[in-house]
Amino acid sequence: TEYLFDIAFFGKEEVFHNVFTKATEVIVSMLGDYLSSSWDCIGILLCARISHMQQEIMARRSVPALENFLNCVRLMLWPRFAMVLNKHLESLAELDPRTLAALDEHALYITRRFAEFVAAIIEVNHGYKDLSLQLQRMTRSMEGFLLRASQALPDPSLAVVFLINNYDLILTILDERLPNAPYARSWRELIQQHIEVYAEDRLRSAFAPLLDFVHDGFPILAELQDVAEAEASGTSSDNGPRASVAELRTALANMVRAHDVAAVADTFAASWKDALAATTDHILTTFDNLLNSAEVIKYTVGQLLTYYSKFVGIIDASKTRRPKSLVDLHKMRHFCKDFVASKTDFATRS
Repeated sequence: TEYLFDIAFFGKEEVFHNVFTKATEVIVSMLGDYLSSSWDCIGILLCARISHMQQEIMARRSVPALENFLNCVRLMLWPRFAMVLNKHLESLAELDPRTLAALDEHALYITRRFAEFVAAIIEVNHGYKDLSLQLQRMTRSMEGFLLRASQALPDPSLAVVFLINNYDLILTILDERLPNAPYARSWRELIQQHIEVYAEDRLRSAFAPLLDFVHDGFPILAELQDVAEAEASGTSSDNGPRASVAELRTALANMVRAHDVAAVADTFAASWKDALAATTDHILTTFDNLLNSAEVIKYTVGQLLTYYSKFVGIIDASKTRRPKSLVDLHKMRHFCKDFVASKTDFATRS
């Protein structure tokens, strides 16, 4: 308004600059004093975004009066923002997890602060893409810190649980603040990888004979299926000579006998329901977030069904007689569906 009035009344743009130069110089001086002692990364970013928005408004209205002032402000803000952010990352890289009080499998307060900090940066930066590299650096720094902290736990067996709890806290805060944010994708991949590791460990502790059987037999079964498909279609392998279907079936049968398939089936049939209940109860008391526990239960039970389905498939492909104690796969799926529903419904309501 002042600019338009000066142009209309005096007919000269210089009048506006003569009136407001001292005011803008005072603002720049005060901003410099503030920035020299400010460690408020979010506040600095917010100022930078506001100044950019003001420039866009001025450009749309064809009012260039404060262009130099706003450029000066932005040139002061961005270097300070970069320096403060670097200091945050350096402090995270230099932090010794062993100095943290009561380091255990639960999520850290630092993790909550990090997630809230990142969510605030993404919110303030909404609509811009020029901070993607900074966000990647922050992610790598936090990943590195959490990995060091997991290795410093008094009980190494809790490392995976610790990582899952911390990744879950980050995702929970991001989902609350920024639903479906692309930034959360890498954290989802990390937590899924560690849930898979955890589920494998829990299943091995409860169903070791079954898992050993499948791990030894399934590669042979997969190769048998590939060779049988290739022979049926008349195609040849690009990997050189391969065993025949008969040879692979014999190898599979030998593996089944070596593992004593009847003993594996008997052991599983006698205890699988109790072992599954104990495993899911352990999961519900292990993780900080019950909703996360429900997801771990779903994945773990799903993996158990996958292992047992492979177990049955290996027996049938080897032409070995099915043990009498073999659990009916259809009934097992039905039981697991109801079992998971009851456990995850309890977790959700709690």
